[in-house]
Amino acid sequence: MSIRKTTEIKIKRLEGISENEGPKCEIIAKGVAIGCIVSGAFLEAAVQCGEYHLLFITNDCPFEETLNIYLFDKQWRPLDSAEMFCIYSTGSFSDLTVIESNRVRFLFFGDTDWEVEIFDAPKFRFPGLGEPVGVIREFGFSRHFLVRGSPKPEDCL
Repeated sequence: MSIRKTTEIKIKRLEGISENEGPKCEIIAKGVAIGCIVSGAFLEAAVQCGEYHLLFITNDCPFEETLNIYLFDKQWRPLDSAEMFCIYSTGSFSDLTVIESNRVRFLFFGDTDWEVEIFDAPKFRFPGLGEPVGVIREFGFSRHFLVRGSPKPEDCL
């Protein structure tokens, strides 16, 4: 699997969404709206890993920033997602670096290097166990990617 950053993916923030709902956006790939709506307001980075698309989208909330990580297949079907959030955290996404053929590293919150490893096929994960502090996942027994990081406890209560 080869991995690279891409600029061919954009997002368009949707108007008319209530503040209680949080921001939503539509994914634009190669200039075409693909009809996929996700949470978030600002595309921080897009990565192509083989036939997968990995997106990092923040919610544009400066005092409690949330990072949404989405993985899609080549037809833009959602495969997996994770949310990174810590109360009162001023997370700031930066320094996305490709470190292996299926892994990227970045900074967000907790004074730590975060990593995302993309799997060739879904792997078994017991729900609720093994996720770093501040990483929230939907209930499920399989994962298409793994998030690693060790935030300082005082940075993520």
